[in-house]
Amino acid sequence: MGATFGSARLNAWGPDRLELGEGARWVGDRVVLVDIPTGRLLEADPENPGRVRQLVKLDVPLGAVAPLANSTDEWIAACGTGIALIRADGRLEWLETPEAGKPVRMRMNDGCADPAGRFWAGSMAFDFTPDAGSLYRIDRDGRVTRVLDGVTIANGPAFDAAGTTMYFTDTARGRIDRFAVDGESGVLGDRRVFVQMKHGSGYVGRRPGEALPAGREPGGDDIGADRAAVERVPGRKGRAAVVCYDRGRGPEG
Repeated sequence: MGATFGSARLNAWGPDRLELGEGARWVGDRVVLVDIPTGRLLEADPENPGRVRQLVKLDVPLGAVAPLANSTDEWIAACGTGIALIRADGRLEWLETPEAGKPVRMRMNDGCADPAGRFWAGSMAFDFTPDAGSLYRIDRDGRVTRVLDGVTIANGPAFDAAGTTMYFTDTARGRIDRFAVDGESGVLGDRRVFVQMKHGSGYVGRRPGEALPAGREPGGDDIGADRAAVERVPGRKGRAAVVCYDRGRGPEG
């Protein structure tokens, strides 16, 4: 199970105030995160506390990113109403906008890359309309496929090291589901409830994009407002690797 700790052990890394900061993850030896409503991709110095540095600013909400293979300044992003590549000059190349034109106003939310280099990202309604969101898989050829619907607040795709098990959270339901995943095709298989939060117990905490070591599953706990769940994931210097996607290029671990 994941360890828990009180808020007294949490320290502000810098003075920045974010509207909705999420998706903090290691990319090489740096930490990147997004401020969703402002469309900003930010970078924090992991060795020296201080202000974050803006890498990109989009004119649409930015839910999550993963770096493209063999690149340090280009990304695949869950943003606006779909999936796009962010080029080095900040230009967006849209792969698809599946949430455009819906009866309610939609946006993309959390996402991550799996060990095979596929990108997974979920959507939600701005007004939290129940069951309006979906989960999408983006294959290495850029094809976008809806793999799950009936989601209210899509969060927390995470994979084991083999890429054959996915954990996915619908925050509004307080539930984490565990899916079998075909390693070759990315097709989802058997679905089971992994954690069901008690009513009013809070949210499930996770470092998005983290891969878990073989034979180990993420911890789940009933989390109150003053506690967070943390799962330590071994990797270089204790950090998790991020697998990256690029159309026409291989994955990068």
